[in-house]
Amino acid sequence: MKQVLLTLMMAGVTFSYAAPLNKKKAYVHEDQKLAHEMAWQKQNARMSAKGTATMRRIVATTYEANGVLIDTNAHIYSNGRGSTHSVMPESYYDNYSMVGRDYSKAILCDTSIGWYDNGSLLWDGTSVYAYDAANNTTKHLYMSPYFMLQHEGTYNSSNKLVTITTSDTFGGTALMAKTRMYIMYDGNGRRVQDSTVTIATGTQTGRREYTYDTNGNMVKYESYSLMGGSTLQLFYQALYTYDTLGRVLTEKDAYDFGNGLMNNSMDSFAYTGSHVHPAHHRTAYWIDTLQAWDDYEILEYSLNAQGQPDTYIIYRHINQWDTIERDVYYYDSQGLMVKSNGYLYMGNGQYSSTPYDQNTLYYQEYDPASVQGFVHSVGQLLLAPNPALTNISFEVEPGFTHMQIMNTMGQVVMRNDGIKSGNHTIDINELPAGNYVMTLHNPADNTMMHTKFIKQ
Repeated sequence: MKQVLLTLMMAGVTFSYAAPLNKKKAYVHEDQKLAHEMAWQKQNARMSAKGTATMRRIVATTYEANGVLIDTNAHIYSNGRGSTHSVMPESYYDNYSMVGRDYSKAILCDTSIGWYDNGSLLWDGTSVYAYDAANNTTKHLYMSPYFMLQHEGTYNSSNKLVTITTSDTFGGTALMAKTRMYIMYDGNGRRVQDSTVTIATGTQTGRREYTYDTNGNMVKYESYSLMGGSTLQLFYQALYTYDTLGRVLTEKDAYDFGNGLMNNSMDSFAYTGSHVHPAHHRTAYWIDTLQAWDDYEILEYSLNAQGQPDTYIIYRHINQWDTIERDVYYYDSQGLMVKSNGYLYMGNGQYSSTPYDQNTLYYQEYDPASVQGFVHSVGQLLLAPNPALTNISFEVEPGFTHMQIMNTMGQVVMRNDGIKSGNHTIDINELPAGNYVMTLHNPADNTMMHTKFIKQ
């Protein structure tokens, strides 16, 4: 397992920040990273909150290699903030980038501080966030020992990000606004184009376009830049295919460095059952001299009953397929990742008994409803019968569009993100007997209603 750092190339300058544990490849350009994440966003929507007033939020992460602490990150909150959703384990990392994507709220902390080991723990950088009343991120200021970078966003009445103003200290300037991005959406609220201009001259320096199929899956992403000239040229392209469940099957990207688009890499995925996390992920790179794809790496996952990865093996192809390592994820009783260990392959089907590296995640419980300014509970949700055997009925008030049911482990067992107001009856025959919590959420004013019920 590589150290949990991902290089983000933005505004022509590179900086590092905490990234997921799932071994996403090292992206050579911000456009490649953005395209990948937007294509995957539909299946990245698991709820993480417990179905009660008390929730959990991450407060620290550490990475150790061979028993030595390499880097650590701390997250500081106020106003009852904390993660409102989870992609295991991605959204528990401070990896929100307003430039990169506008659908993720990350962990909704106020401040994140990172340190790295260079003989002793040294300050690596600090991110400070500001939010509006709807918990949209309106400002992200990143401060490192070497530079400062800031993004400020404005939103429309539908809480869609419409402009991003970027300021930085690059070139020896004070923190100065230098570029602005304008974002457009289609009638379905999907991001279809954004363009970036230089504030000083009004010159358009880049444009990105997004194409979707009839199911709302992004099938093509294209990025245009000046490329040293005066007109925008296609620089990067990513193409995607999906299965009937909307899961990514292939991701292929290409670059143009002056001689037309040339293939770069291709990732292919396979799944088991209806799980959204792939069980098989294969990466190949294009060899131009051979005009063929060359295998590089395979990740083989095993998934637990909740569809979360609990083990995966890395195979690397040089002259032949070789086993590299085995990585194991550990979860708490609420399904939150608390640790991942990497074990090197020793040969003859054996792995080291001692992990050579380890990521650890630390959480705390908090009550968002106890602090004004976050998710407010506006009353008890009434449903009947309770206890119930086969069906439950309830009434949805106008504005409440998200419904979910969780078990006592904090796992989502039923969900509807497009529920309408009025009377509803749902079938709970398939739920095991036990205690559950139903929650209704109104995204317009960030209020919720919830109640407990018993399935006999």
